[in-house]
Amino acid sequence: MPLHARLVVAAAVVMVWLALAALAVRPQIYFGAPEVGERALLRFYVLHVYVLPALLTMLLAVHVWRVRKDGFAGGEPVAEPRAAVAEPDREGAGDGR
Repeated sequence: MPLHARLVVAAAVVMVWLALAALAVRPQIYFGAPEVGERALLRFYVLHVYVLPALLTMLLAVHVWRVRKDGFAGGEPVAEPRAAVAEPDREGAGDGR
């Protein structure tokens, strides 16, 4: 496995362990109270309906922008389409012949 892939996996493992440790030490961080109730349901509803879609939309926009900027698989960038400009007729144009 390449180094960058191992670093991503290691970072994900650390993030999961930190989240689990925070949940074990202080469940109020996630639920708002020691028990799951109305406040916890409201927090998770807001997270799933507003925050996650907004975050995913922003990540998708950055991803599409980077693919367009850098090209597919790190190749040449995608050239911007140029407007077709009609070339003037060179034979006798403007000299009155």
